[in-house]
Amino acid sequence: MDHPGIAKVFDAGVDDRGRPYFVMEYVAGTPITRFADDHKLSLSKRLELFTQVCDAIAHAHTKAIIIAILSRATSSRALSMADLSRR
Repeated sequence: MDHPGIAKVFDAGVDDRGRPYFVMEYVAGTPITRFADDHKLSLSKRLELFTQVCDAIAHAHTKAIIIAILSRATSSRALSMADLSRR
């Protein structure tokens, strides 16, 4: 999956005990509501941010991926989704 709003998955597999694992890009972030509050985002800016979230989720859904955790990245990327799981 290649989308600027979704953390990259580098590897996936099953360990020696049969447990599945994912090796993903680490993206530091805070809850999106805290980010919006801390930056005193207006309603229109909050909706712009929400639109970015919707775009990333829609992309993931086309790949049969469900987003379990959403976070606002503190890195150079505007928004990043993490903790992906196939359901």
